[in-house]
Amino acid sequence: MLKVTNPSKIYKTGSVEVRALDGVSFAVPTGDMVCIMGKSGSGKSTLLRQLVAGVTIFIVTYMDVINKRHQIGIQRVIGIKNLAIMFSYLIRALCYVEVGLIGACFLFEYAVMLFEAGHPFIFPFGPVYLSMDIAQMIHTAVLLLAVSLIAAFIPVWPTIRIKILDAIWG
Repeated sequence: MLKVTNPSKIYKTGSVEVRALDGVSFAVPTGDMVCIMGKSGSGKSTLLRQLVAGVTIFIVTYMDVINKRHQIGIQRVIGIKNLAIMFSYLIRALCYVEVGLIGACFLFEYAVMLFEAGHPFIFPFGPVYLSMDIAQMIHTAVLLLAVSLIAAFIPVWPTIRIKILDAIWG
């Protein structure tokens, strides 16, 4: 089941404050499909970006933790503290985000925007060009970092709290 409870996102365009996500909550039972619809600027893409980032980091960390449960048990036996183990996974999640953000910015700036400059989107009112808003990029990066840390913490926390022998024997 996927459950989303009251995500919010507020951004400014000039002096106008826009509430892209405000009071949107829903649950999708396992096996069901859902369609997200709304007017332009209502937060559909923002919501999906947060969900995809969280789910991706969660899956990567969860699979790693499950596969290394034995190793985590041995680390605990030799005296490595639970906090150090947990922080190693959080730092790994931060590295994934950093590499992803740098790669995405580089590709957008030097591939997508260069291609689009020579081939703009043509609409009835004229050509439309992509642009990068630094403030929006920073806000999205901070949001992605927070979501990634939470998604990495969720599978690690129960694993470091189990009995050492249970972790070693799997």
